[in-house]
Amino acid sequence: KAQNSFRDDAVPEGIWLMRFEHFETRRQDLLQLARKEYAAVCRKEAKKTGGYEVTRNESAGTMESLDLAREEEKILEQYRKQIEAMKNKQKDDIEAMLLKQFMANEYDQLAE
Repeated sequence: KAQNSFRDDAVPEGIWLMRFEHFETRRQDLLQLARKEYAAVCRKEAKKTGGYEVTRNESAGTMESLDLAREEEKILEQYRKQIEAMKNKQKDDIEAMLLKQFMANEYDQLAE
C-alpha cells in the first residue's frame, strides 16, 4: 500500500506513519522470504530436469535461462491438467452418489 493510504486525519501522524513503516517492513520481509523460496525451488527443479538454474542479474534485474522457464511452464501445465482431472472425477463421483441417493429415495417411496 502507498504511504498515503495509511493517512487518516483522525489519527495522529506518528501513529499512521508507524503503521505504514510496520506494514512496509513486513512486506519487505515477506518479499525477501518469497525470493529465497523461489530461488530454492528453481534450484531444485533445475536439478530434477537437468536444466539451468535461474540466476538473478542484480545490475540488470533480468532473469536468465529460458529453458528452465519453459520447464516450469510445462510442470505447471501438468499440474493444471492433474487438478482438472481430479475435479472432473470428484464431479462424477458426486453425481453418482446423488443418483444413488435419488434412486434409493424413489425405491423407498415405491415400497411405502
